[in-house]
Amino acid sequence: MAQVQMKSVYEPQRFSQDRRGKLLPYGQWIESLGLPIHRGYFIEDARTLEVAPWPEMECNAAFIELEGMKGVSEARITEIPPGGTPAPVKFGLDDAVYVLDQYRGVVLLGADGKSIATHALDIAESDLVTYLRTATGGDGKRYYVGGGAGQTRFHLFDEQWKRRFSLPEEDDAAQMISDLVLADLDGDEHLEIYVSHWQDLPLYRFSLDGKRTAWRGESVRDVLSLALSPADSEGKRLLLALGRSGKIRGVAAKGKIDAESDAPDPTVQKLVVAERDIDRDVFWIALSMAPRAGAVVAMKGDSQLAWRFEVPGGFPQTAIEPVVWGRVLPGGKSHWVVAGADGGIHVVAADGTLVDRFHHGETPTGIALARLAGEPTLLVSSKSGVTAYRLTEK
Repeated sequence: MAQVQMKSVYEPQRFSQDRRGKLLPYGQWIESLGLPIHRGYFIEDARTLEVAPWPEMECNAAFIELEGMKGVSEARITEIPPGGTPAPVKFGLDDAVYVLDQYRGVVLLGADGKSIATHALDIAESDLVTYLRTATGGDGKRYYVGGGAGQTRFHLFDEQWKRRFSLPEEDDAAQMISDLVLADLDGDEHLEIYVSHWQDLPLYRFSLDGKRTAWRGESVRDVLSLALSPADSEGKRLLLALGRSGKIRGVAAKGKIDAESDAPDPTVQKLVVAERDIDRDVFWIALSMAPRAGAVVAMKGDSQLAWRFEVPGGFPQTAIEPVVWGRVLPGGKSHWVVAGADGGIHVVAADGTLVDRFHHGETPTGIALARLAGEPTLLVSSKSGVTAYRLTEK
């Protein structure tokens, strides 16, 4: 009788891979080391696992990737002989900080605030870039799309800041851009650029080769602000579009409107989304920009008002995106950081509680959160330059 060899049709997803089986940068790194990588469902005895020399660390080691370890940073066996010491190693995990310079250039800053590199943006004399959107494509390369307040053209740059194209090719004052998003809505690892306009124009979609692609989302018109919903388990997102009418529509990858609601405050003009580390019942906020009376309005998933934070004096009347979400204090929690017109910087918890407030001394022209020298850092730009703050718990 012939033997039938049984083989499982299910293989555990490795946490060094994405959901399509493509190696993430971490996976590429451990594969390149030539060390044993133990996979499966369990380790019977870690003391007997095969290890191999790791010259850089001056020890023997092996990596472990088991089913159910998705989200674990790393599991490793390191064999250190009695009285031995592995070699010291330093990992560079700081964020890169790019600052727009006079709307026509980009400066890369180091953790010490010194300029590392400058890049002049190859754009027409009549064009300005007051904000940038960035994302990494399926090819592993980073792209930047830039636009400007009151501008009619947007520009795509590669990771070397070489301009790939500017659209529309002909300046058209009737098509003033209100917002831009660079995103992969359907999780296929192909980025697209979504463009909205102040006027009663469709929501356009462009590929990274500069071609406008037809989609049902062009039925969404007169959009003030765009944002992205958090990704679901399949990597899919909704494009959130705030209309001048106060309608907020969730547009899927093919342009179908999957969700629609009314903003609870008629003065909201901008959407900001919390990407992670927040109660999913409150995952996005809107900015009320009534003259000299701005407010941060937090929305529940059903678009009901969760809380409202009044910003003294309103938001700066500069080309700034005045609210960011992320880690600004030591520890694992993230917060909203809000810039006010009077130079006030407000740190607000996910539930709307004011955690900290201080005065920058000038009207901010930009704010951002980064990890520099291993610590959460708040960056505030103004006419006199860029200042880095490290905040501590009270």
